[in-house]
Formats: sequence, structure tokens, C-alpha cells
Amino acid sequence: MSYLAALQKYVLLAKSLKSKAAADLIYKATSDPECFVFKELLDCPNIHALKDGEFEQIFNILQVFCWGTLKDLDPELLSPIQRHKLQQLTLVTLCSQNHVVPYSELRSDLNITSQAALEDLIINTIYASLLSAKLDSKNQILRVSSTFGRDLSPTDPSRILAIFKQWNGQCTTVLADITRRVEYMRNEAQVKDIEEDNYRKEIDSVKAGLKKVKGERMDVDEVGLAVKAEKKRRVARGARRH
Repeated sequence: MSYLAALQKYVLLAKSLKSKAAADLIYKATSDPECFVFKELLDCPNIHALKDGEFEQIFNILQVFCWGTLKDLDPELLSPIQRHKLQQLTLVTLCSQNHVVPYSELRSDLNITSQAALEDLIINTIYASLLSAKLDSKNQILRVSSTFGRDLSPTDPSRILAIFKQWNGQCTTVLADITRRVEYMRNEAQVKDIEEDNYRKEIDSVKAGLKKVKGERMDVDEVGLAVKAEKKRRVARGARRH
């Protein structure tokens, strides 16, 4: 199931739920292990109506899940499931900004003290298809290939620009890799053509040599036969004389 598909059931329910029921729906959506995009839910009129009033806090939590990070709210407001999920989303945001991220920075921003817990979170995030990266435990860094695209804040043009720059960088990297591969294949084809041409020339040379040797052998045989015939004629003449 795609993340947008996972969100749709909450969007449909939000059309008929208000007040506390709408707030409870936010809690369920932000706790759903298959749901990682929330902007469409945030834009629902019944959800947006919670912005001012008794359920403002849960509305703010939904906003953080849309485009914020763990540092944007008090972790004590979250359940363990929500906290883990927001850690994953925070990790995605951190990795979208740099291709190489130190473990120390990740531990600080994710509020994780142990390396084992950090690597478990990274692995879980990779398995959730939110992140493509390689762990480098020896050098204490995470090497990022690509990240899941989170919802964008309408008031954060710098992040939008950063995402476009990342996308452009990834396209440039892929294009350069394709160009290298094409050039390599072209060179390999040229080398193969040269080798095949040389091989054909060697075969032709060997064939020509064999024909020459065969021709010389035939000449020698003909001379030998002529000598033998002459000897026979001489013997025959001598016999007639006697």
C-alpha cells in the first residue's frame, strides 16, 4: 500500500467527524505505521477547524508530522509509537539535506544516546522505504542515496529549494553514471571489434601459410615423380641395348 493510499481512509473519515472525534482521528493517523504523509488530512475543513480551541495541541502535532521534526515539540506529548514515527520522519528530513550525515548529528537531533538504537532506527526507516542509505559504522557516518519526499511547508521556501537542489544533484549523478557506462560499453565494443579483426587477420595469415606449404609440397612431389620416371626410362633403354 502506498503512503497516499494509507492516508485516504483518514481523509474520508475526516469529512464526517468533528471536534473530539476529529482529534482522535489525528491520533490514529499519526500512529498508523503505514501512513507518512498528512497534508491532505491537514487541509480537511473539519481537521483545520481544530486549529484554534480545545484541540489546538493535537492539530499542531499533525502539522509537525507533516513537515516538522522531533525538535519542534515536546516528545512527552507523543505516544511511543508516535515518537518512533516522528523520529523516522526527522531522520528523513536530516538525510534530505546532506548525502553524508555524522552519527553524532543524528543522535543529537533524534534524541538517541546509543549507536545500536540509532542504527536500528535507520534500518527500520530503510525497510519502510523512506530512505535509501548505507550505514558506515566504522567511520560513524550515514551515506545517503535518496529520501522519501515529505510534505512541504508553504512557509519554508528554503526547504523546497533544497529539495530541488537535491533532486537536481541526483539527476546529475545518474546522468554522469549513465554516460560513463555508455562510454565504457562503446570502448569495450571498439576493443572487441579490433580483437576480432586481428583474429580474422591471423586466421587468414595461417590459411595463406598452409596453402603455400601445400603448394611447395606439391612441387617437390612432382619433381620426385619426374626423377623416378626418368630413371625408369634410362633403365628401360639399357635393357634394350643388351
